[in-house]
Amino acid sequence: MKNTTKLLKLRNARAFLKDASVDELQKIQANISELMTEKAEQEEAAEKERQEKERALNELLAIAKERGISKTEILNGLGGQKTQSTGKKRQYQVEGRIVEWGGRGPIPEPLKSLKKDGQNIEQYRVDNE
Repeated sequence: MKNTTKLLKLRNARAFLKDASVDELQKIQANISELMTEKAEQEEAAEKERQEKERALNELLAIAKERGISKTEILNGLGGQKTQSTGKKRQYQVEGRIVEWGGRGPIPEPLKSLKKDGQNIEQYRVDNE
């Protein structure tokens, strides 16, 4: 669909340009030249910024390597943040069977039934945490 739209636009532009006067064509050419210059400058600036960021990142990694700091430590703020743990699942004994749940996500049906009946599910917990 996208290529078809572009093709139609090009055909329409060609038809318009075919009927345009020399003066109109010169104005269009000037506008296109101006747009091309702006676009080239934007792309050049974006590439320069990307190169500066890459250079700065390489400098930071070199300093970190000299000091024995791993990439993981950098990403975690030198221990200030811990990576997200899935957490240990807790075990509950309900009606003679073991049900595991980590406290996050959908609650298993046997535990949901207990809560619905107004019971504290912690009294059914079998692990020592």
